[in-house]
Amino acid sequence: MIRIILLPMFFITASCASMGAKFDADKAKQVKKVALLSVEILQEQPKDSLGFAKAGELGGGKMTESAEFKTMSRNVFNEVAKQLEQKTGWQVVGLESMTADPAYHSRVDKMESGFHQVSMTGANIEIVKVPGVLGNASFRKMSHADKMKLARELGADAYAEFVVIQAIDQGFSFGNLTGNAAFAFTSRANLRMFTADSEEPMWQVQNVDGEKSANSESVGEGASKTQKLARIGEMSALSSIRKLVGTYGGRQ
Repeated sequence: MIRIILLPMFFITASCASMGAKFDADKAKQVKKVALLSVEILQEQPKDSLGFAKAGELGGGKMTESAEFKTMSRNVFNEVAKQLEQKTGWQVVGLESMTADPAYHSRVDKMESGFHQVSMTGANIEIVKVPGVLGNASFRKMSHADKMKLARELGADAYAEFVVIQAIDQGFSFGNLTGNAAFAFTSRANLRMFTADSEEPMWQVQNVDGEKSANSESVGEGASKTQKLARIGEMSALSSIRKLVGTYGGRQ
């Protein structure tokens, strides 16, 4: 069972001192390896008269735990890691290595099992987590020292959190009335990265919008609603990730 605590979303929760884009070039040059300790996707759901927005009617009530969404979330994590390595020259702890690490696995098991906090969401928004990875609410409960300790145990000298918020673009169509609503996504990416010497981010970039995804009708005939949400959501997320990482060096 999950205990939902109302926590503001990523781009609202940053303290007043942390608001706005930041980049410390001197600290960035000293970073060798980064642990992407928390990744989370907040995906708005389509609306229609048949209740498409109700998770209970998608994937037996476990839509975000479906194979399609697990694949989507892993691909999002791996794209963030790949883009960071290509654009910055840093190493990023791989997903498999991180989730298999005893200390990190223990932390996730403790904070993500049973009663635990989750991010606040608006209406028709589902939280998509990467299997074995800390959600954003759990991550934010930890102290900077604890986060840095986890990063060091993973062989990293910096850590980061990434949240992508997906807004739906859904005009009216007859499909809305038959359960086959057409839709696309636009993703807004947010990243904060920290080094050991400060609780303030070394690199922070927020609300970077990617290109709108293809329409869900392009996914393929016969695809389930869950498959469409996952596939189009992934396409949109990858676009925003690439644009966000392109700001490395303070470029906007």
